[in-house]
Amino acid sequence: VYIIINGRTLPTKEPVKDDALSRASNAVQMVLRAQTMKEIRLLHAAINKPGNEFRLSSLPREFQVRTDNLFDTKYMRTLYRFAYERGQKADFWLSAPPTDAFELVRQNFVPLLEEDL
Repeated sequence: VYIIINGRTLPTKEPVKDDALSRASNAVQMVLRAQTMKEIRLLHAAINKPGNEFRLSSLPREFQVRTDNLFDTKYMRTLYRFAYERGQKADFWLSAPPTDAFELVRQNFVPLLEEDL
């Protein structure tokens, strides 16, 4: 099974505007990331048998380019170039999901909840 995630599996710390819409958007992103990682971990556990292969690739933290426009051609070219160059290296594919993903999501998400209580 080969999985390519067009995004990050691990959260990055980014400032969130202090308004309800920004906070809600950030919370939804965290929940979606956690659900995605849960499904990937379940899939990995299901196929973790002799003879089966699991490969996962996603954007690493070192890719720091950001855009607000979904179809930003400059961003897409930069992303393509980065992925192409990374694809030439041996570490392109992970053989298991990142082990610290859930803890990192929890660390970033829980303070938001506690702050609002």
